[in-house]
Amino acid sequence: MRNILSIFHQCFRNWVTLLGAILTTVSGLGLIISTLLEMMSARSNPYLSGVLIVSLPLSFLLGLALIPIGLYPQRRRIRSLPDRGVGGDRRSRALILFIGLLTVINVLLLSIGGHKAVTYMDSPRFCGTSCHTQMQPEWTAYQRSAHSQVACVECHIGPGTPAFVEAKLQGLSQLFGTLTGKYQRPVSPAKVHGQRTGAACEACHNRSIFVGDRVRMYPHYKLDKENSPAFNVMLIHVGGRSSDPTDAPGGEPDKYSGIHSHLAKNRIIRYEYLDAQRTRIGKITVLQDGKLKAEYRRPNADPKEKPLGEQVMECIDCHNRPAHRFDGTARQAVERAIFEGRLDAKQPYLAKVVTEVLGQAEVARDGAEAYFKKAIPAAYASMAERPSAEAMDQAIRSVTQIYLRNVFPKMKVRFDTYPDLAGHHAEAGDAHVGCLRCHDGQHEAKLPNGKSKTMDKSCDLCHDTLATEKPPEKFEDTLKQVLGLPLD
Repeated sequence: MRNILSIFHQCFRNWVTLLGAILTTVSGLGLIISTLLEMMSARSNPYLSGVLIVSLPLSFLLGLALIPIGLYPQRRRIRSLPDRGVGGDRRSRALILFIGLLTVINVLLLSIGGHKAVTYMDSPRFCGTSCHTQMQPEWTAYQRSAHSQVACVECHIGPGTPAFVEAKLQGLSQLFGTLTGKYQRPVSPAKVHGQRTGAACEACHNRSIFVGDRVRMYPHYKLDKENSPAFNVMLIHVGGRSSDPTDAPGGEPDKYSGIHSHLAKNRIIRYEYLDAQRTRIGKITVLQDGKLKAEYRRPNADPKEKPLGEQVMECIDCHNRPAHRFDGTARQAVERAIFEGRLDAKQPYLAKVVTEVLGQAEVARDGAEAYFKKAIPAAYASMAERPSAEAMDQAIRSVTQIYLRNVFPKMKVRFDTYPDLAGHHAEAGDAHVGCLRCHDGQHEAKLPNGKSKTMDKSCDLCHDTLATEKPPEKFEDTLKQVLGLPLD
């Protein structure tokens, strides 16, 4: 006991060792207390958790490093004494035993803290809330997506240590950007570390499944007094691989068809992209069974325009926003709200007014509701007919919600900032979206016989039109049954 007290006395005479002991003790107790609180509490503050879980293990490690740094000069002084004698040897053995016991305790505490830190840093809440301003748009979209129960790391980090290290090293650069304020506005879509992008999708989805055709209804509303419904219904040829000859086109087994034939296992499609979002495509190379089938180029392309890179076509090249989808335009957001009943289609000129107001809005998020409380009534001021007071309040609430889901002025994010490339939306005003990036009627291939072949732009490659700009009540009865709509 006397030796131990002597050790404490000798150690704490050195301010470096004392500081390390204080840091280690406080952070170690903090780890224990935070773990107990987390076990007893059903909810936790994400920002406080981030500070505690990440900073406590770092403080603990710093304290551990300071203790031997401070002890080293003390140890040299003891060894330099000519008459250390038996007492000095005993103190040395006691010091070794004491440090060994503390090491076991420290390793245990560090294991708990390290595990908590790594687990927390892999959680969606850490990804979405730690860098609040930068990640707010993606976190908002993620929370209302079909993949909101899938952790970020399951898609953005591949398996194995190299992918983990690559992601964390990039995280350090992102942390530096956050601290210095030097980060992109808007941020670029996150990359997938250590794997093909398609591999993340195929962990849950099987490209070899034959999906076949799917009926999909697209609700639209005219910008007239009645907000007249003008719905489109498409039979989407999703296709895929058929292993049953009776299901396969032409009765051929293992035949790929439809949209998903792009990902046939015996076919590789490579393309050059000319912008970071891959909406403008240069040369397209198609390989079939390992042999060159066609190479498409744009004859009128600017020779000075150089590609940013080349990509093998995968799931993510069409489904580029599977977990972070925004409404494509203000009008699409309004039409969706009307269809879901969040806006009353019986109110005069509602689609026209709220679409125009929403499309022109550029206001801080915390002032959005106050802005729309003035802007929407002002837009109706010159009209003879106006919505009821209740419908006006509903419109203000709904438009505010739409704005907060899609517009983030600090990050320069608006409706069309991150285009969804699955399909194509002519209303978005951009011809280079979705399918039309490649199937634009401009990419041509030179055939061996000297003739040219233009990449097919036919609409029926991907879908058949079952109804065009019709209200649902005027659909044919067969189509109503397919869509689950009531019959007349």
